[in-house]
Amino acid sequence: MKDINFLLKTNLRPDCVPDESLNTSVLKRAKEIENMKRKPFRIRVAAAAVIGILAVGSTAFAAYHYLTPSQVAEELAVGNSLSKAFESADAVNINETQHTGGYIVSLLGMVSGKNLIPEISDDANAQDIEKDKTYAVVAIEKENHSPMPVVSDDAYQTFCLSPLIHGKTWMEANNGTLDAGVSSFVQDGIQYELLECDNLEPYGETGVYLGVVSKFGEEPDAFSYDSSTGSYGINPDYKGMNALFELPLDETK
Repeated sequence: MKDINFLLKTNLRPDCVPDESLNTSVLKRAKEIENMKRKPFRIRVAAAAVIGILAVGSTAFAAYHYLTPSQVAEELAVGNSLSKAFESADAVNINETQHTGGYIVSLLGMVSGKNLIPEISDDANAQDIEKDKTYAVVAIEKENHSPMPVVSDDAYQTFCLSPLIHGKTWMEANNGTLDAGVSSFVQDGIQYELLECDNLEPYGETGVYLGVVSKFGEEPDAFSYDSSTGSYGINPDYKGMNALFELPLDETK
């Protein structure tokens, strides 16, 4: 397994649709390990698994490359109730990646509900999560793979994660009206952000987006709103970060 981790970390890239040279490189490295370890069957299977993961693109990259939403919640939340919520059946793993404004932005997962998971009801630390909230986890890194600034750096900043409601303008539904807040930290050169806001499930039938911009208040410039359809889109003329994700909310709720 250690060999597979090494192969993935040294060959996988966020925009991966591997070319022939990359596939050849991986196969060559796998063959070298095969000869060294003298475990031909296991190594051949492992090499095939690496090629398969490389072929599926950014979803596999996000799933392997980053901390899980549960791990991010464990780092940022008091107690482990929210971390458990991200491991529950109610949680949704998304792992969608976009490139924008010199950054790689990945929406890793989310969880919502009035009662996030029944099994934490007796948890002594259950008070650290709100019962009628939506939580979402985003990873942000630089496209050139240089490390993100840490908290102690002057250049450190918390990026704005903004829920946008289909059919409602930014002035009608925004971080202020949805009581949103963001906390963040940097690990291994990657910045992780945890959004907490009012439960978005009531808007599941109409549709909800998550916009990611550098600073609060830039959403009207970063995203376009079509008043005739109620839809949001990315403004191609905006020069900064403007990732936009559609949230997979349960319409029945």
